Amino acid sequence: MRLTILLLFLIGTLVADAQPARIIFIRHAEKPDDPQDPHLSKPGRDRAERIVKWLGEGKVLGTNGAPVALYAAAPTVAGHNLRCVETLEPTARHLGLSIRVPRERGDFARLAQDLLGDPSLRGKNVVVCWVHDFLPAFAAAVGVSPPPPQWKDGDYDSAYVVTFPAGKATLERGKERLKTKQ
Repeated sequence: MRLTILLLFLIGTLVADAQPARIIFIRHAEKPDDPQDPHLSKPGRDRAERIVKWLGEGKVLGTNGAPVALYAAAPTVAGHNLRCVETLEPTARHLGLSIRVPRERGDFARLAQDLLGDPSLRGKNVVVCWVHDFLPAFAAAVGVSPPPPQWKDGDYDSAYVVTFPAGKATLERGKERLKTKQ
């Protein structure tokens, strides 16, 4: 595990020449009680709507403007990861952006390379909605060291904001602080 994290860190630092100003990592919004239902719950849909306002207010975006790209884990044939896309849909509509789904949830290291090496993202804000189990390693893949601790299973309110002062990935852990209706 430590070797994997070290490799992900090295990958992240090698391709950092085109890095975004900020990568904002969020977990998909609340899931329903039925584990077979691949969609967001009512509170999850409510959170997804409120994320638009959260991104538009406060310091999460800094001075670099609205996000220019929204990424989500690619949905599978069985419907897994639909929640990631559904969480970003209101923000995508509000910003007039499409949601990019180029990689499956386990392929975050390659997406990290893509984000850090894409010159169109240089100096811009990017939002990534992913499955919580992979978010600490994803943060490590963009250069955060040491990697953050495991994301807690019931935590839908946290966010990682990764910035790159002087080219070094720096993590700020924050909270969306969004009240959802039950």
